[in-house]
Amino acid sequence: MQNKNMKDFISIVDDNYEVYFSIGDKNYSKSTMSGRANIKSLEDIFSMESVKYISQVHSDRIINLVNIEEDTSKLEADAIITSLKNTGIGVFYADCVPVILYDKSTGIIAAVHSGWRGTYEEIVKKTVLSMGNEYSCKISNIKVIIGPHIHDCCYEVSEELKTQFTDKDSFRGVNLFKGRNLSLKKAIIKGLNDLGVEDKNILTLDYCTCCEKDIKLHSYRRDGINSGRCYGFIVKK
Repeated sequence: MQNKNMKDFISIVDDNYEVYFSIGDKNYSKSTMSGRANIKSLEDIFSMESVKYISQVHSDRIINLVNIEEDTSKLEADAIITSLKNTGIGVFYADCVPVILYDKSTGIIAAVHSGWRGTYEEIVKKTVLSMGNEYSCKISNIKVIIGPHIHDCCYEVSEELKTQFTDKDSFRGVNLFKGRNLSLKKAIIKGLNDLGVEDKNILTLDYCTCCEKDIKLHSYRRDGINSGRCYGFIVKK
């Protein structure tokens, strides 16, 4: 893997698997005309046939993309899996966790949006299971990239939500909290480890969307309704 900062993206390249997370002021929100234009422009910038995204609803729903002509933009889900080449699949985020998965042995790629609800419902874990059950991926071959998101330095939650997480059997044995500050990353990695995904196959980009100083990232916790959206995606060339 090669990890480097580009002007407008953090990039990770692993052979013909390319992963990008947007940085800077550019807004990729699909709810605005300019945001959709920015998403469309990625096709030319990265020489892709198409860029796909979904209507994220903080669920544990996963869709499978099998036809490049399919319009996924109105499908309500928070994870997308495909085997298509030259097709970028990605998720929007402005504090929630973007997670990219790929298996070079089968050619399967996936993108997941995991906010606190998706993390609690273990959508990343369910996506790994779906890759295995529906695409015959071996868990030992799956690589995971956890992108920029709000970290426990900035993510304070309610006492009720803390109790919800600490009472769930899936998260026992790992300390997810500093006071009432939740580490979404630790919860996601716990689920991956429980499935057999080894730490050596998990790459974490340790940028907090809320307080990072070295690069610009959109943060809803910091900026409220004025926040834009970052876009993280993977393409198999």
